[in-house]
Amino acid sequence: MIEATQCPALNGYPTQRIVAPPYTFWQDMVGRVVTRERTRIPHLLGHALTPTVATQLDAWLEADEHVYRISALKREAKDFSYQELRQEVARRQFLHPLYACAHSFLATAGLSNASSKFYASLVKFYTVYKLQRMARATARLSLLWFASDRFRQINDNLVEACLHLVDQYEKPAKQAAEDAMQRAVTEAGAHLQAAGQVLSWFVDASIPGDVPFTVVQEPAFALLDPARFPLVTDSLESMEMLGISDKLR
Repeated sequence: MIEATQCPALNGYPTQRIVAPPYTFWQDMVGRVVTRERTRIPHLLGHALTPTVATQLDAWLEADEHVYRISALKREAKDFSYQELRQEVARRQFLHPLYACAHSFLATAGLSNASSKFYASLVKFYTVYKLQRMARATARLSLLWFASDRFRQINDNLVEACLHLVDQYEKPAKQAAEDAMQRAVTEAGAHLQAAGQVLSWFVDASIPGDVPFTVVQEPAFALLDPARFPLVTDSLESMEMLGISDKLR
């Protein structure tokens, strides 16, 4: 007989004067449940699988050099190189229809996540020879859950690869932007003295007000090349916004 200390669910039995069933009763009950599930799940799977998906699953057990082998699908990317990621994307495309089928079947079969992981683990640890010797329905179920699990894993790998590669581009891009800003600041600063002298002419009382603007342009362009004026004016306008005015003082 099972004692209360062996099963927390039976802790209240002694105080309520309830006698727990014998161990053999639990054995028989669990056995009947397992047997029923072994019949129920393959039956549901037989109705859920489309001919295309069923053929694809069966082909894994009879694979040749022209189709994906289970060993190839088990293989994980070694790194985030272009070639490895291309193979991951190809595996994802191959597994996507099976993932969609598994996701739909999970909603109708009432299987727990633990059960699906158990069936997926059979493919991970068993050889193709052992899978071939299984009942066809059990092998198909294991392959379907393996495909679903592998599809999610590949998605995670691709997301991680994307973050890694973006980070690699982000650091040089940030450094290049900082270098470009520093060059712009240095270049603008080199011309600020000339720009200041040009600006001072607008308030110079010694210059008559009726002097044509072209007269002022000639000495201004001698101090600062015309092509430099847009750069200097843009720098002056954005100085406070970029927070670099202190660097120029």
